[in-house]
Amino acid sequence: MKLLVNGREQEFPDRLDLPMEHDGPLVRFTVDGRRVEAAAVRIGETTWVSAEGVTWQVQKVRRARSAGAEPAAGALLAPLPGVVIEVACAVGDSVAKGARLVVMEAMKMQQTLTAPFDGVVARVEAKPGHQKAEGDLLVEVTPAGGE
Repeated sequence: MKLLVNGREQEFPDRLDLPMEHDGPLVRFTVDGRRVEAAAVRIGETTWVSAEGVTWQVQKVRRARSAGAEPAAGALLAPLPGVVIEVACAVGDSVAKGARLVVMEAMKMQQTLTAPFDGVVARVEAKPGHQKAEGDLLVEVTPAGGE
């Protein structure tokens, strides 16, 4: 199955044979002998997964949409309506994959949005203290080397 993870298409097995415990939005599982706890929230067609300080935006790949309907590969969108707490980047900054770019607070939870790949910050639409709606563009990163 193909999924968009932070705007990049990736292939995943159709089924994960991994025993999991569910407790509301929390999912607990063991990988390579290490216990992992993640929060997963589905909003519309998007699932937000947060574990160990990293948040991923996951969507099914839909081929039927017209060109331009998908967000840009490096577009970081607000996962929920909320307030921008921190902006840790500026236009022109070089960022490494996983670098913290924006922190939002929504429903009394902080969400850290990170760079999906090595690149350069092309656009910043977030400012601390500003309210953002779900799906609003916060930051756009272009791939390093023009991938």
